[in-house]
Amino acid sequence: MGIVLGGLCFLCETEGASAEGLGRESLHMCQFCPSLVLSSRDRGTLLNHVGAHILFDPRVDCFSTPCGFCLSPSDSCVMYVKKGKGAHQGDRLDFDRSRCPAKYSLSITRTSKESSRSPCSNVPLRCPLCPKNSAAVWKYNMRYHLARAHQQDPEQYTSLWKLSDAETAAMKALYEAKSRSTKRKRQTEKASKFAKEISEGHVCKLALRYANSPS
Repeated sequence: MGIVLGGLCFLCETEGASAEGLGRESLHMCQFCPSLVLSSRDRGTLLNHVGAHILFDPRVDCFSTPCGFCLSPSDSCVMYVKKGKGAHQGDRLDFDRSRCPAKYSLSITRTSKESSRSPCSNVPLRCPLCPKNSAAVWKYNMRYHLARAHQQDPEQYTSLWKLSDAETAAMKALYEAKSRSTKRKRQTEKASKFAKEISEGHVCKLALRYANSPS
């Protein structure tokens, strides 16, 4: 958010944001595909792209349980799930408790259903072996979580992480497709240039506060 007073420009941004681009919380630059800018408004594309890296990119350490929004390891991004409002509502992402610069409001029940347009079913899930109120685990990371955190055979919990042949094939096709530079990428570069012209003395950072609920 920018504020102009007497010809001076002041920038107010959340803690953790950088001068790499204004609106960083709505735009995400893939660390492996610098020519591609992903927007949290285009939710299916973001999850599909990041999910394809998690499944097929050898540069991704699956045992670091990478975030399904931004590929950061689980010690950087933490997801929580809560019950949706209404008797027939399924789980939703607990937006306030979850921590990730690329997060957005997410219906777990709806998003977990693969489709031809959005084949990725990677969503944060409750681990049945973790204590109540623990952080959620992304579906694509669940088998690694079970093996490392609980020393359990993932094959005993295939309903939590196993993908259909159709989803696997569709996600592999997305991974093998060439990423293209986008108009949003060029817009972000302009925003980045503007942000670099703002001195640190004119930036006010708002700290993101979060607290872990007691187990």
